[in-house]
Amino acid sequence: MDLIQYLVAIPVVLALFLSYIQWKPRSQITDEKRKSPPEPEGAWPVIGHLLQMNPKIHVAETLAAMADKNGPVFTIRLGMLPVLVVNNWESVKECFTTNDKAFASRPPSSFAKYLCYDYAAFGIAPYGRYWRDVRKMALRELLSAQRLEKLNQVRISEVKTSIKEIFLNISEVNNHSNEIKAPARVDLRDVFEKLTLNIVLRKIAGGKHTDSDVGIKRDAEFRRVLMEFEAFARVLVVSDIIPFRFLKWLDPQGHIKSMKRLAKELDKYMQTWVDEHKEGRMKNSDDGDDELDFIDVLLSTIKDESICGFSKEVVIKSTILVSHPCTCIFGL
Repeated sequence: MDLIQYLVAIPVVLALFLSYIQWKPRSQITDEKRKSPPEPEGAWPVIGHLLQMNPKIHVAETLAAMADKNGPVFTIRLGMLPVLVVNNWESVKECFTTNDKAFASRPPSSFAKYLCYDYAAFGIAPYGRYWRDVRKMALRELLSAQRLEKLNQVRISEVKTSIKEIFLNISEVNNHSNEIKAPARVDLRDVFEKLTLNIVLRKIAGGKHTDSDVGIKRDAEFRRVLMEFEAFARVLVVSDIIPFRFLKWLDPQGHIKSMKRLAKELDKYMQTWVDEHKEGRMKNSDDGDDELDFIDVLLSTIKDESICGFSKEVVIKSTILVSHPCTCIFGL
């Protein structure tokens, strides 16, 4: 019975909202609104310009066509979310120099809430004290030129190992072939995925891909979780752009439910790494600085048990996420 009442209430709420937009007095339009960049025609109430985003045409082509009509700087509405589109380098430069603070923050999203420890990942956290402190720490301690130089041997070692494995596989094919120097097929996608995974795991957690049956199964599972995490970073959730509570509750796409499930799987790996490093630090307290991976550095650097309401472990786990090369675009 409750569900039927909700379904009946939905069109009533939408009708009231559309009526409010249609009959809203013009006096409520502020001077700041009048100075906003131009907005393409054809926006609908609530859904904005979504109908103009043809899935058969790349979004860059659609925005380029809008820029030809509306100029290099204009706004569109993705649902009820205003979006600024910049199409020339002069305006981009101004965004990241003169107005850098205005663009430092990020809008609320289901991805940041459910998969990034409730906005603890500084790359997609709202601009503020926490964002500034954690970003400064990450740049100084994790991604500085000195730290990356110390980890340079990791990249060199993994590249050499990868080349050696390719050579051994080709030799094995030739040994089992009746033909002399038979051509061997190499799946470069698998090679580069494994190479990237090994470099990431060694830099962040000190581990690497293993060739045992258990190790292969575990690494394949982690790779699936990581790829699913990256895929959700590109997903458009309806309740994010049309922020009605009933849409978040209904979850018509099923994305929020999947994010909650994935968050548990991802946290299992992160928590295991942190626990292993804590135990390792208790047993081996004299390791040189050159042997420290990202988790070791964070455990040594963060002295307080909480930062701006986030526990030390949550800060470490969320920082690991944005330190991954495929996700660092959100904050660096």
